[in-house]
Amino acid sequence: MEFRLTELENPIRQHGIQIGQVADRKSSVEELRRASLVMRAQSYRRKLFSEFDRIKQVFLP
Repeated sequence: MEFRLTELENPIRQHGIQIGQVADRKSSVEELRRASLVMRAQSYRRKLFSEFDRIKQVFLP
């Protein structure tokens, strides 16, 4: 997975929140409800699932 933005990564780790919760706007932490961080989390999740699909096709033809 690519480098994650520090202003997103640190609060996620401090509060024990998953990227999916931020992407779905289900986080109770106010600083993680900013639109820029929500969009970034959605992008990370989309890229991660895209890579899972790519690898799945390699290993499970």
